[in-house]
Amino acid sequence: MFRLGGSSSQLILSRQSRAAQKFLPQIQNRRGITFVGAWSGYGFHEDGVTSAMCVVSDHLQVVLPFDVQVYEKPLPEGWWHAVEVTLFDLAELLRRYSLIVIALILLLLHTPRWT
Repeated sequence: MFRLGGSSSQLILSRQSRAAQKFLPQIQNRRGITFVGAWSGYGFHEDGVTSAMCVVSDHLQVVLPFDVQVYEKPLPEGWWHAVEVTLFDLAELLRRYSLIVIALILLLLHTPRWT
């Protein structure tokens, strides 16, 4: 599962998404199809560029003037991470719905009244 996080529109990958990424090498470059994007890493633009460079050098046999380095970082473990993600989700929902409520109130206040 992918979702946009906070105001930075950064992808936040679930544990299931990170586990599914391990299967990417098994389907990569099958039937002439390759997959690249920020979702193949941690959701940052740099991950998208890195995945594209890996495909270009590994599957298209292009010799790059530099080595592509892939940064692997373990996922956080434990109950605190689950609490942190849940609190983030609740804060994001509150932020989004409060903006909708404020927009509706402003719309109602500035709507002409017919008497």
